[in-house]
Amino acid sequence: DQLRSLSGRLAFKMISSATQRTEALGLALARIYLEHQGVFGNQIVVPLDAHLDLYRSRRRQADELGEEVNLKRTDLALFDLDASRRTVTCRLVEVKCFQQVGEIGAYSALKQRIAEQITASESTLRAHFDPQLHPIDRPDRAMKSRELAMLLTFYLERAERYGIVDPEVAGEARYFLNTLEDGYTLRFTRSGLIFDLAKPGAEYADTENGIEYHRIGLNLIEELIEA
Repeated sequence: DQLRSLSGRLAFKMISSATQRTEALGLALARIYLEHQGVFGNQIVVPLDAHLDLYRSRRRQADELGEEVNLKRTDLALFDLDASRRTVTCRLVEVKCFQQVGEIGAYSALKQRIAEQITASESTLRAHFDPQLHPIDRPDRAMKSRELAMLLTFYLERAERYGIVDPEVAGEARYFLNTLEDGYTLRFTRSGLIFDLAKPGAEYADTENGIEYHRIGLNLIEELIEA
């Protein structure tokens, strides 16, 4: 149910390989955790794994220009729309789920992998949708703005069907998306959610290189599921 509320495609991971099942478990736990934090009431959640076309077209563009590009993906993008300031804030969230994360060295290596995935996803999304990325904007900006509006409208309507998003927030978001071609500013924040099934409790969030890391242990996971 948690996966289906994000994307119907994600549920198929439950009948795939062991690695895919672990990823699906992590996403389901992230869905519960983020709902407990109250973020879905005023944000639109987009599972980036369901939109590989964004990354494939980025690869084609890089190949044509002779550039190297890292196409590792982040799990979730949460979009906060501020119509009054015409600002779109994209909160990139990478999710990891492990039987045991390990000691300090392993944890540091994990955070490095998370940073690489988030950085790559931000670069890809900026290449498509950031009007201020270059001094001279891409010539198809109107089409790209329309593409972003359609993407977010799809997930906004999904959130409304599941009763997740606040109705007042949904109304403001729909107005903003209908006028997105009039211009907007794109911003990013970064977070990592690490579910460690061998660890109790939860650590205080720590920030490293602009990424806020949350490490959640087994007993808190069980409390979230029971709630």
